[in-house]
Amino acid sequence: MNKEPIDSQTLYLLPLAAAMVISISSFFWRLYPAIKKMDENEQIDPKAYSKTLLAMIVAFIISFVVIIIIELVKYM
Repeated sequence: MNKEPIDSQTLYLLPLAAAMVISISSFFWRLYPAIKKMDENEQIDPKAYSKTLLAMIVAFIISFVVIIIIELVKYM
């Protein structure tokens, strides 16, 4: 494997991607329980929206984590 030094753009963007993962993850322990409870009490339209929202948020987190891993593996 070619061990190149990490370029300045990657050095700048990886911490930003990590910050996105952390900020999006904070949704789960702060807001998602309230949204799920509201959904169960039929206070949100459309019904079962919390499940759709959960899937979207998980997809975002997985995407950012995969990007971080791919970028880090390039420089190993």
